[in-house]
Amino acid sequence: MSLSKKASGSALIQLCLIIFIIIIGETAYAKQNFMVERPKLGLEFSYEFEKDERSGPNINSEDESMTFSERLDIETEGWAYHPALAIFTLRLSPEWEQISEQPEGSDKTDSDKFLQGYFTEVTLLQYKPYTLRLFANRQMSTVESSFAQRSKSESDTYGSTLILKNRILPTLVNYSHIDSRQTGFFDTDNVKDELSLDMRHDKYLGDTNLKAVYSDSSRTTRGVTVNTRSQNAAIQNSYRLTEDKKVTLGSALSYRDEKSDFAERTGYVVSENLLWNHRKNLSTNYTLMYDKSDAGILSSELKGAGFSLTHLLYENLTTAINTSASSNQFTGGELNVYSGGIDLNYIRNIPWGKINVTAGFDYKQTDQNISPDYIQVIDEPVTLTDGTVALLANKNVDIGSIIVTDNGVPPSITYIKDVDYRVTMIDSIVRISRITGGAINNGDTALVSYRYIGNPAFDFSTYGQSYGVNLGLWSVWRIYYNFNRSTQRFLSGIPPDELIDDITHTAGTELEWKWSRTTLEYKDSQTSNTPTESWRMEEAVTLRPNEKIYFNLFGNYGATTFKDTAERELFKGIRANMHMAVSGNSRVTLEGFRNIISGSLEKTTDTGVLSAYEWYYGIWRASASYRFSYEEDDISKETFKNQYVVLKINRSLF
Repeated sequence: MSLSKKASGSALIQLCLIIFIIIIGETAYAKQNFMVERPKLGLEFSYEFEKDERSGPNINSEDESMTFSERLDIETEGWAYHPALAIFTLRLSPEWEQISEQPEGSDKTDSDKFLQGYFTEVTLLQYKPYTLRLFANRQMSTVESSFAQRSKSESDTYGSTLILKNRILPTLVNYSHIDSRQTGFFDTDNVKDELSLDMRHDKYLGDTNLKAVYSDSSRTTRGVTVNTRSQNAAIQNSYRLTEDKKVTLGSALSYRDEKSDFAERTGYVVSENLLWNHRKNLSTNYTLMYDKSDAGILSSELKGAGFSLTHLLYENLTTAINTSASSNQFTGGELNVYSGGIDLNYIRNIPWGKINVTAGFDYKQTDQNISPDYIQVIDEPVTLTDGTVALLANKNVDIGSIIVTDNGVPPSITYIKDVDYRVTMIDSIVRISRITGGAINNGDTALVSYRYIGNPAFDFSTYGQSYGVNLGLWSVWRIYYNFNRSTQRFLSGIPPDELIDDITHTAGTELEWKWSRTTLEYKDSQTSNTPTESWRMEEAVTLRPNEKIYFNLFGNYGATTFKDTAERELFKGIRANMHMAVSGNSRVTLEGFRNIISGSLEKTTDTGVLSAYEWYYGIWRASASYRFSYEEDDISKETFKNQYVVLKINRSLF
């Protein structure tokens, strides 16, 4: 049987089932042992036109596509035998698509697609000490914002949740399977199975919580497949040693086992924390920690202890004293660190506002016994924001060892080089930047693991100091300055070529007055790795002249200079949007942006405009929108133009 015949047969079956639900549910259908509510009906019709034009040294294409789609939603709910036995929700969402495509250099093709969309949930024994919830869902969705890369996702999800309502040990056991395909700038297939356990035990003086998760996933993008399996478990206990709750003991034990095609890691962590509130303004904290980790041929064993004291004087001056010691034995060496410090935070109201002064001093001694080989770094956080330079903390990195993941707990996505992120060398420092259209959104924090060649081992001490002043005036104007310095002193071993003497000055001001916010910041970093000098200006304006019009304007301008190479990267951008109510049941949206990054390592221009009209009346909604975006990369000599038109009519479930 052909696919079209199968689709037609499936559509006919669903159509018959829909007609049956409508007939029996035109009014609520009930018998002694069965009840079905009157069904809710929803509709959606849409037309999409998209045109892509790509050009560059190795690509020159122009693709067009038109898509008509119709979806029917019918939802009902009820119970079987008795509401205490089984309640259910059932929604059928058959969706038809007619697609016409004209790829570059190929004949025009027409295709039909049918999706048996549905959602069902059954809850058994909802009033019993044990409840079972079964669910299944199949849907097609479009994820898009004004100018973010649009993507379509078709997913199948099913699973179950067992709820044990024991008064002493309430428990949740959940299993889910997700199979999805996402299309957009890159096509991505995801398959994931996850089993989780959540148990909790509460007592008058404390509580205990156990969470365990097993996950097995596979992600394929542009022919590259990454398989990831993880097992994670954590048990935490908080016990109040005294009835007045002044002394609390926190204990935690966690286990992790993560394996992907690029990395393998196992380990566990044990920690103890004692918090003692001696008086209202005086408290102390004591910590112990043991961390054992094994990552293939690399392993580490970390033991640490710490103490801190916090005191508040006259409700204005907070003093924090801390000391700690740790010993880390790992493949290739040993690292012992002893540290102590004091932080002061003074806040005082003044006639025109508030002043906040901070000061901090710390001393750290590091004893190293490391063989002259690669040093492993695990999960270094890096925030990837357009227009901001993100650098790894160490020099002489082995590029092939870089692994980038999301910052979930545990990480569930292993990003793909030259698909999700790009690696650029700046002298001996590595820069990580996201790729537009990949899986990393602007402003996301990623975790980077890598190895690097360190200096010959030597013992050293580090003295750090920081000062800050923050002046707030009339609740609208803020002026701030921060100074940070870290100085390294050689103690024994083989002297390095250069000792660290890093100094960072940050000064800025922010004025927020009525409908505008103006920000100006200057930062000078004199570091041994990559000294930089940067400044930025930002202006945000929000106007609402009347109840029908809402207007936003945002602009930024700034530059970063790499002092060692005298290379300069300039960025500037503007974004504006306007929302206007044309009548009581319709509105118009206009948006536009232009971002420019100009430098020797990155030189891009992004431009886009959007116009949209929405009309709504009761449960009916109609919309029409047009979007144009243009991306130009002068480094790779590639350009990308996209035009996207959408017409849509929707009736909400009712």
